[in-house]
Amino acid sequence: MVLVHILVHILGDVVEEGDIRPDPERLKPLRELPLPQDKKSLRRVLGLFAYYSQWIYDYSRKIRSLTTTTTFPVTEEAKEAFFQLKKDVESSVVMAIDDELPTQLPDTTNAAPESSLPEAITVGADASGPEASSPTQQPVLNDVPVLRRSQRIRQPPTRFEAS
Repeated sequence: MVLVHILVHILGDVVEEGDIRPDPERLKPLRELPLPQDKKSLRRVLGLFAYYSQWIYDYSRKIRSLTTTTTFPVTEEAKEAFFQLKKDVESSVVMAIDDELPTQLPDTTNAAPESSLPEAITVGADASGPEASSPTQQPVLNDVPVLRRSQRIRQPPTRFEAS
């Protein structure tokens, strides 16, 4: 039996053995990023962290001290947040495949006939008048009725004057 180790670089991420993480080669600028010393460099830092925000758990709370910074050099709290965010991005990983999820579709060879599907109601723009329709048979996906919604446009929208 031969074990094959697969490593795929795709769109700035690395997929390896069911895990997704940021590409370490592309993290080099982040590792070398200095602490912001002025408003312009702070904006640059915030933009870089926003790009990697998908990899940072509780990002909005962690970035708050940096986004509220108005004085330079930055406060000790903002400095700690800066280094913690860099560390979080470098050590982040997401499971690409959850082993507990089913990987096969259920067997539908003995599925119930269409006449026994649950009924669902589709309604037009408002629930009264000719737009309302009677219950119709709808397809079912994973035991949940799939509803279709449509509406009839009586006349094109008009522009309203500002008052």
